[in-house]
Amino acid sequence: MRSLIDEQFKTYFPNEGKHGPIREQIDTFTLDTNSLFRKHPEMSLHLIFLKTEETEFKAKLIFDLREKKKKIYSTLTESIKDSMHRCYIRSSEHTGKDSLKRMKNELHHHMKNNNIFQKAKEDMLSGLINLKDHIMMQLKCKLQESMDLSLKTPNSSFLPDDVTVEYNKMKMYYEKLMGCSSTVQFTPRLDLHTKSTTFESQSGNGRKRVQVSTGVTMLNPEIVKDLTTHNHKPTYRLQCSKAGLFQCSSTGLVFLMEGKGDVVYKVTQWDRSLLGSMTPAGPLFSIDCPEQSVCELHLPHCMCDEKDDNLSVAHVTDGNMEIVQPLKTTPTHVIVNITHLSLFGLIRNWFSFLPVRSQVLLFLRPQGNRPQKRILNVILLPKNVPLCEVEYQQRGSTFIISNSNCTLTPRGKYGLCCELVANSSIQPKSGQLDYDYSPNLHPTFQVFLDCMSGAENIRLSLLDRGSNDQRVWESLVPIG
Repeated sequence: MRSLIDEQFKTYFPNEGKHGPIREQIDTFTLDTNSLFRKHPEMSLHLIFLKTEETEFKAKLIFDLREKKKKIYSTLTESIKDSMHRCYIRSSEHTGKDSLKRMKNELHHHMKNNNIFQKAKEDMLSGLINLKDHIMMQLKCKLQESMDLSLKTPNSSFLPDDVTVEYNKMKMYYEKLMGCSSTVQFTPRLDLHTKSTTFESQSGNGRKRVQVSTGVTMLNPEIVKDLTTHNHKPTYRLQCSKAGLFQCSSTGLVFLMEGKGDVVYKVTQWDRSLLGSMTPAGPLFSIDCPEQSVCELHLPHCMCDEKDDNLSVAHVTDGNMEIVQPLKTTPTHVIVNITHLSLFGLIRNWFSFLPVRSQVLLFLRPQGNRPQKRILNVILLPKNVPLCEVEYQQRGSTFIISNSNCTLTPRGKYGLCCELVANSSIQPKSGQLDYDYSPNLHPTFQVFLDCMSGAENIRLSLLDRGSNDQRVWESLVPIG
């Protein structure tokens, strides 16, 4: 089948460096702001903003096109694999004399009564239609938001007549920072002989040199019991004995320390009223260090592409939010300089639909007072939600270790399939990735199990409803 479609597929999705008809349509699409410049010069700032938004968004659409091209091309094999999956399971149950013959008959009967190749063709066509709808929806939503921001904003908000007050405030903040003892600027120098990095910090008290190891030390945090109660989330303490990089094994946070110090931190609730058109891209951490020795913070992210420039760091102090641009984004963390500690978290554009690294977490608990009945809570979360936070909310349940890693799309719809056990039921029929980093982490699905069936394992599969129930995660789960 692939050999029959390859040539036509390359027409619409050519290799890198070539433009197919879909890419050409994206490239040629324009709001025609250039012609409006001449007609409406008084709106030049608004139109420049729209032109910039259009260019940036088209680049993101082209990136989406490359990613979805791979998924559409693999639809044929995935569709046939899904169509044959149950048949393979039934065939594997044949044992004894003439079992091979019965297996062949089972496969032939299934292929005869199920037009799997027609279904594969329809699935691929559906993928193309979904791509078209995705491009149209993205164009409509994003550009409508950009036009609302641009054309409904007066010129005065772009360029104030008098910036004296703002200038004096900036100058005051600058002089305050340069005059305090906290680190303002770091110049790293790598020593290849000692395998360490020397950071030179410039402050009002002169230049200070701090030498730290380039490796990250993983530490298990202490739970601060007097700050953790039944009604409050855990508060963690990380005891850093010297200067260096230290990572919390529970939350994934990394701290660059100038010297010895205890870092106390916890996950707290986002104030949605401060975010505007942005949305959380990670937990909000309340961080404190009495010794004030934290000079750099690494916040774990869940983006599949570290080059995604939608990520920013939110710094919340006294009910006000400041957006801080990261120093660097690695495949796992977003790095930001620290001058003083309070609330820190990652945020991103609300209209971003790019897939994220995710996790499927499983918690098993008895159903009321009936030991033969159990409930398996299935929770879909971004990868940077700490497991310890979920375990705290699922107290009384048993966490089941499984291959939890997968890639899911925010606001995408997913279904759950349970096999190898009788008398089981699942609710609801479909659910979404919990991507709002709310304080309450509720189960996405619940599987109701009858342990009298004697099954020791079940097979769980997560299905993408938007891609013809394509499997995006699968695991054999012990329940015995």
